[in-house]
Amino acid sequence: MARSIITLSGLSKLPLGGYLAASSSPNFTGWAEQSRLNKTLSIVLLSVLVATIGTIVYLAVTPHIGERFTEFYILGLESKAEDYPTEVMPGEEATVILGIVNREYETTSYRVEVKIDRVINKEIGPLVLAHEEKWEQEVSFTPTRVGENQKVEFVLYKDGQEEPSLTLRLWINVARSVSNKANS
Repeated sequence: MARSIITLSGLSKLPLGGYLAASSSPNFTGWAEQSRLNKTLSIVLLSVLVATIGTIVYLAVTPHIGERFTEFYILGLESKAEDYPTEVMPGEEATVILGIVNREYETTSYRVEVKIDRVINKEIGPLVLAHEEKWEQEVSFTPTRVGENQKVEFVLYKDGQEEPSLTLRLWINVARSVSNKANS
C-alpha cells in the first residue's frame, strides 16, 4: 500500500516522513530599507496595539462600579405598594413597612425621621448597612391631632448629613372616630 501526502496548491510535495516548521524569530532584514514614513506608521500601529491590549486587560481586571444610590421605600402591611393606612384616630398607631437597600458600593450609615405635618413623630437609626445589604421592618407612627390630609414624611439621612437624601410621603385623615367602611 503506497503512502502519499496531500498538499495545498502552490506548496511542493514533502518527502515521506518530512515535516513543516515555523520560525518564531522576527525578520528585520528589510527594516533598514523601509522609508521613514513606513517605519513611523509601523511604530504607531505597534503602540496602538500595545495600548489597546493594555486597556482590555485593565478593564477585565478592574471591577466596574455602577451608579451609586440608595433604595428607600414604604409598603403596606401585605408587603405591597398598596393598602397604606389612610384613616386613623388620634393616639392610634398606624403601621407601614419601611425599607432601605444600600447600593452605594460602600458601607453607609442611615437615619430616618418620621414626621407628621413637619413635626418629628419618631426617629430610626443609625442603621449601618454594607453594600447590597437590605433593612426592612414594620414602622409605626402615631398622629396626635385631628385633621384631614396630614402629611406623613419618612425622611432619610445618609452618613450624618444635615440635608435629607430622600423623602417619602403619605397622606392620612385623622378623625375622632373612624368610619367603618364595611358597614356603610
